[in-house]
Amino acid sequence: MFPLIQSYADSEDLLWMSREMTTNAVMKFTSRRRKNKSLLDISAAIGADLRLYMQTLGMIRELFLETNNPAFGTLRLDLVMLMHENDVSDIIGDDICHGLAWPLDACITKQLMDDRRVQELQSYFDRFNNENMPYGEISLILSSPYSRHVLAQYVLSILEAIAPESAVSQRYKELKFPRVLLTMGLSAQELIQQDHPKIPKDSRLKTREFFQSLLVHIEDTAAQPVPEATSILTINGIARQVLYTFVLKLAANQNMDALNTWLSVIGDFLHSALGISSETPPYQISLDAQTESRIPQAIPVSHNIDAFELDAFIQSIVSCICSNHRATATILNDMCLDLDLRSDVGGGTMEPIKPPLVKLLDQVGRLRHCGHEQMIAFLTGCASFISAEYGVDSASSPQTTIEAKENAVYCVYKLCEHAAANYVVDPAHIDVLKEQYNKLSLACPSQAFKYQIVSSNCPNASKFLLQ
Repeated sequence: MFPLIQSYADSEDLLWMSREMTTNAVMKFTSRRRKNKSLLDISAAIGADLRLYMQTLGMIRELFLETNNPAFGTLRLDLVMLMHENDVSDIIGDDICHGLAWPLDACITKQLMDDRRVQELQSYFDRFNNENMPYGEISLILSSPYSRHVLAQYVLSILEAIAPESAVSQRYKELKFPRVLLTMGLSAQELIQQDHPKIPKDSRLKTREFFQSLLVHIEDTAAQPVPEATSILTINGIARQVLYTFVLKLAANQNMDALNTWLSVIGDFLHSALGISSETPPYQISLDAQTESRIPQAIPVSHNIDAFELDAFIQSIVSCICSNHRATATILNDMCLDLDLRSDVGGGTMEPIKPPLVKLLDQVGRLRHCGHEQMIAFLTGCASFISAEYGVDSASSPQTTIEAKENAVYCVYKLCEHAAANYVVDPAHIDVLKEQYNKLSLACPSQAFKYQIVSSNCPNASKFLLQ
């Protein structure tokens, strides 16, 4: 059973889906996850055998304890819900978390926590007292990114309802329930390890202080973040989780000024969120033998969920920007205007990088393999857009036209070489990275032949490209 469980956790397709936080995409993922071959094989092996089911849950907990990998939280959720969908009554009747998983899964599928589902979740918790609550099993399900993302969206929706009447609103008390659930999800490893688990204190005062600050920005997106509030982001996982959701909404609403402000703030707390020192090199000295690229510094196991959330935010913000032509054009034009493009391509130097999204991707790419992937995904989106723009009359599309197409292609080319020379590579995910580079190569406009992303043109990126 262990190989099947590990295969589920290692699936690149499931990893990509779990890192996508944008609502429209996530709504399609539940049925796709439930058709995963490893999950179906686990279910088939268990059949209706309750004893084997419970043993499998024990294996999932064991692997989660070793790795703090939230994929095992999603597997715990998916397994009980697959048993529910298959009407395996002998199992779901004895799984103490079925009453949690059912309404939570409905919220995830619809990407909405309505009053009915919230009441169902609260009723589930009302069944227990502090002595008999199955903290470990509950927190494992809540550690799933799907659980935490929908809870963060719920928190943000409450804050948005509070904002217009923040001085007198009676809805502040509604924040307590999702805040506690988020605390449990973020602290799942700790709760599972304890013989007599207690929900960790989540710095309630700090969380409340950050929420109060965020209310100001919900009401006035032009307001500037204050240091007292942004410092909380270095130590508070709930604050970061809700902030990521808020920033993605700014991106979806095309509020570029506010988006740029918060992207810069996020860049300031990367090291603390990952549990690593800003004074140490962001990569190990050893190189990946396949590509002679830098291998990322190991993240403490206790920070693996925080690292996952950073990856999820980076992937989601790139997806959001690349799906919006106006936002893509704005950033491309800023790149052409602001980047100090140097001639030493071989050295990979490119400073300063001014557009905040590009700067954040650059910061994350030096620390996280996902940042490397997503910089190339972003450049692929840019290249595709430039290719389309070569056939567009500027007068007919003033909102999306790139001002200097060849310069924009040059920016893509330079950033590609810069990423290949300077960003970290996780050998376990090298094939996905190579796919991203080859998608970029195919997306480059044929008109800008001097800056094609091909092996003959790219001394750094050639190691990732098909020959």
